[in-house]
Amino acid sequence: MEQRLKDFNGDPKKAFAESVYKPAKDGKRGNIVRSIKIYNTRDSRSGFLVNKQRAFVNNGKTIRLDVYKRKNYKDIYEYYFAPVYTHLINTQRIEVLPTPTGRSKNEKADFDTIRTEDNKIYATLENGFIKQFSIYPNDYVRIYFDNEIVEGYYVKYNTNDSSLKLIKHSDTSKNDSDLISKVAKTATLIERYDIAVLGDNYRWL
Repeated sequence: MEQRLKDFNGDPKKAFAESVYKPAKDGKRGNIVRSIKIYNTRDSRSGFLVNKQRAFVNNGKTIRLDVYKRKNYKDIYEYYFAPVYTHLINTQRIEVLPTPTGRSKNEKADFDTIRTEDNKIYATLENGFIKQFSIYPNDYVRIYFDNEIVEGYYVKYNTNDSSLKLIKHSDTSKNDSDLISKVAKTATLIERYDIAVLGDNYRWL
């Protein structure tokens, strides 16, 4: 199918104008192929390969978000995030997403020293990542910046731009358009709070 798409210069309408069928074990024509999933080996954010790299599975929902700190090449701590999906619960190391690339030549060189051959960077102590805590859906989060404080209940994490999606304590809608979206990489401090039944909040240490 890949070759067929290449033969038509990447135009799927022309390449698959005629139906494509799966091969059956007995050599006969099997079921018609109606859709395919594409896995980008340089970007593992959407899912992972199983069955000896022959099948692709979507990541699904995030169980929790692990929060780390790491010093940059200027010796200043910055925040990094590693979303933990169901299939990663018992994994010894979690990938930092989005994969850090570096904003300058020096920073890129710094990340290249801990980058794996398949372009991944894992949040391990050996790589300089220090775990702060984990955030679960509906945990109360407070993010401090130099001149701003953003807070709300954690809803989800965007692996494209490393932004945390929060909902205000006074809101009920979890539609994307109603959520607070904040990139927290350069925050001065991130805190997680436990909210008691009567509304008292306790910082999680």
